[in-house]
Amino acid sequence: MDIGTTAKTISDEVAKKGFGMDWDIMPEKLLLVHSEISEAVEAHRVDDHEHFMEEIADTVIRLFHIGHYMTTLGFDLEDAIAKKMQVNRGRPWKHGKRY
Repeated sequence: MDIGTTAKTISDEVAKKGFGMDWDIMPEKLLLVHSEISEAVEAHRVDDHEHFMEEIADTVIRLFHIGHYMTTLGFDLEDAIAKKMQVNRGRPWKHGKRY
């Protein structure tokens, strides 16, 4: 499955569970991504690999839901990723910083 198809499948599935998407609630959706990352950090703290992977999956699902929504506004998720990867290729090791 390609990224666009995966994002649409995810978006369709979460919509069936009542999770909508709209530009006005984007801050809420981004904060939910943040919460999934925080849960992954907590799983890492206790060395729980399975829970860590579950939270990473939740993070990707939320991001793909957002990404698919943006395609409905005329943006291309795969193109945005490709462009950003090209920018990153031109950056120095660790962007010239320690971390």
